[in-house]
Amino acid sequence: MSPFPGIKGGRAMNGESAEGDPRLLTCWKDIANYLGKGVRTVQRWEREYGLPVRRPSGVHYKSTVIAHARDLDAWVEAQWSQRETKTEGNGASQLGMTELIQISRELRFAHQTLMEETSAAVELLVESCKQLESTRAAKATSPPWRFDERDIPGSS
Repeated sequence: MSPFPGIKGGRAMNGESAEGDPRLLTCWKDIANYLGKGVRTVQRWEREYGLPVRRPSGVHYKSTVIAHARDLDAWVEAQWSQRETKTEGNGASQLGMTELIQISRELRFAHQTLMEETSAAVELLVESCKQLESTRAAKATSPPWRFDERDIPGSS
């Protein structure tokens, strides 16, 4: 059943829909104003979060939309939760913050120590690579027929 029985393309003369809802929003701009957001924001909410808007049957994505204020209100209640407010004024949150600051300092010190150890290990590795390279270079320049006294038959 159409939300506008006997009415083509808009609201009834008294501003109410056939269902008696005085808050029928008939375009993206009205929906955005009702929610206190921009048009592109509420269009994104429809795509990403399922904002309850209605379109004529068989019409594609970019078409005329309507929304009932009661549907939007219910969606906001279900989709968005209120942030919890702290009712305790006994300093428990301050104690938690102090502990977090101490943990942060300890982590920062541990990180600095690890960075210094890593830097020293990398320097040692680079030095070892240089020594290995110089050893390889020295072996490459020496003749392969180099004999030792023990390699000559008859000598002891």
